[in-house]
Amino acid sequence: MIIQPLHAVVTLQTSHSAPAQRQSITASSTTFVGERVAISDTARKLSLAYQNGAPQAINEYATNTTFTGDKGTMEHLNFLFANDDKFAALMAKEESSRTSSELSYMAKATGLPNSMDYLSSEEKGLHDKLVGSGNSAAIVGLRSIALIRMGRNLLGVPGAEYDAINRAITPDNIKDYFLSSIVDPTGLTQKNVEALAMYLKANPETS
Repeated sequence: MIIQPLHAVVTLQTSHSAPAQRQSITASSTTFVGERVAISDTARKLSLAYQNGAPQAINEYATNTTFTGDKGTMEHLNFLFANDDKFAALMAKEESSRTSSELSYMAKATGLPNSMDYLSSEEKGLHDKLVGSGNSAAIVGLRSIALIRMGRNLLGVPGAEYDAINRAITPDNIKDYFLSSIVDPTGLTQKNVEALAMYLKANPETS
C-alpha cells in the first residue's frame, strides 16, 4: 500500500508465537523482520490482564527505563522488551485493540514518528471508540488518514491539492479528498477508509 506523497511512514507489525510470546517489529527505516525477542513474565501477566478484562493493568504499570544507545536499532528493541514491560505487553496485544494513547506510548518508546499526533482530541476519541466497538476495518481506515496527514500538509492529485492537516474527517471529505491520496493495488486500504466513511454515515454524531 502506498499513500502518496508520504514521508516517514511507519508501520509496526507484530507476530505471536504462543506460548513463548515472541515478537518481531518492522519500521520504514529500520527492519527487524526475522529478529525475535522474548518478553518478560511481567509483560505476559499484563497481557493476560488485558485478555481478562483489566486493561487498566498496563496503564497503571510504571516503567523506569533509560537507553543510552541509538533508538530504532535491534539493540534498542531488545532493551525495550527486557526492561519496559508495558511496551512488551502492548506489543502482545492485537494491533486493532491498541488505543490512541497506547500507540503514542509505543511510538515514544521506540523513537518513531507518532501518527496519533496528527489526529485531534476528538478524532482520537473516535479512534478509541472504534477500538471499543471492534470495527477493525474502520480503525485501520482512520489510522491510514493519520498517516496521510503525516506525509505533507497539501496532498492530492496535481492541481487538486488539499489541506490534509485541517481537513475534517467526514464521509464527504473521505470520498472527495482522502481517498485520492491512497494508491493501493489491492484495494484493501481504500476499503478500510471507505469502512470508516460508512461508520461515520451510520453514526453522524461522531463526525
